[in-house]
Amino acid sequence: MKKMFELMNPLQEKRLDELIKGIVEKFKPLQILCFASNLRIDAALSCFSEARVIESCDYELLTVTDSPGSTENEMQDFVSSIYRNGKVIILNLKKDDMHKAVKSKNLYITTILNEAAVLYIEDGFDSQIPNEA
Repeated sequence: MKKMFELMNPLQEKRLDELIKGIVEKFKPLQILCFASNLRIDAALSCFSEARVIESCDYELLTVTDSPGSTENEMQDFVSSIYRNGKVIILNLKKDDMHKAVKSKNLYITTILNEAAVLYIEDGFDSQIPNEA
């Protein structure tokens, strides 16, 4: 997953950075992870118009929050309104729900936590997978 970011050009990096900053400012998550992305580059060639290259990138993000006010639907609506260079799918977990998923050995969540690219982490947040007791 982390290798995908090596393929990004500076404009894509800037767009992703702006998206993450927007999410952080509005929703104050503890952590944001990218667990999937799809980079597309389309070239259009025609004898009737100039050649053009169109780039877009879709992301699937996991956000971890601690506040009861933030909902996944609010986040999804927000990112859909500000990110115009592809699609973003948000999966939002409350910190306690994340810990429960790990404790119950939820393979989907533990794989994301172990393999996804960390895009943001709040100072002081312990991002380690909690020990099973």
